[in-house]
Amino acid sequence: MDRTGNPDALNINKEYIWAMFAMNLNLAYYFYENGSSRGDVIHKKLEKYKGTVQSNGYAPYKSLRGEILRVSCFQHCKRKFLDLQGNPDADKIIELINRLYQQEHKHCIGADEWTQEDNLKWRRKYSKDIMKALKVALKRIISSPEYPPKSQMYTAANYMLGEWKGLENIFSSGIYKLDTNTIERLNRYISLSRRNSLFFVSHRGAERGAIFYSLACSCRLGGINSFEYLSDVINKAASLPPDTSLEKYRNLLPDKWSKK
Repeated sequence: MDRTGNPDALNINKEYIWAMFAMNLNLAYYFYENGSSRGDVIHKKLEKYKGTVQSNGYAPYKSLRGEILRVSCFQHCKRKFLDLQGNPDADKIIELINRLYQQEHKHCIGADEWTQEDNLKWRRKYSKDIMKALKVALKRIISSPEYPPKSQMYTAANYMLGEWKGLENIFSSGIYKLDTNTIERLNRYISLSRRNSLFFVSHRGAERGAIFYSLACSCRLGGINSFEYLSDVINKAASLPPDTSLEKYRNLLPDKWSKK
């Protein structure tokens, strides 16, 4: 889960589109609520959701209610220390996070009959000592007189400690990712498209744009030609009667679509 900004055409205010990636369906979903990034937007959107949400440390994500398990993102933590590279304490944190990735990439679910259960056992084995060393290093930074509370180093360490429970939650399953890079990569396509579209112009335009990006980015995830997909689906949807069930429309989404 993430947010991405787009400037308003008239006032050059930064409006926000919310972004989600459903790992189990391999679908992207973007939605727009009058450009707001307020917490009540995402709280309302997920008020009936039961499951896992992975996000950065933006406060509204951390205050999600109900039957939601929140997992954090190591890359958001790491980036704050990358800005401080060359400092031995920052380099230590970066090295430990990199070690987590090195161990994680030794196995892949589905390859060589490696299962989710195998991956969970492996994660529990390799993460314990590294996470312990990370926490010790972070607390050392926080307690050091060398780094006052408003310093960049203190802020970086404090952010990661604030995300600690969510980071630990990653290792409670064999399938959770170490970061939110999948949705962030998709968000770059919105940034790149500004060279052509520049603005959504209106709130209604942004709502329609969010629908388009949901479909186009989901096509990209599934290796589908988005032009062929949209051409086919628009024709199919136009031929459906008004009382068509949602299930039939669901079958037109990229993960279930087939060109016939």
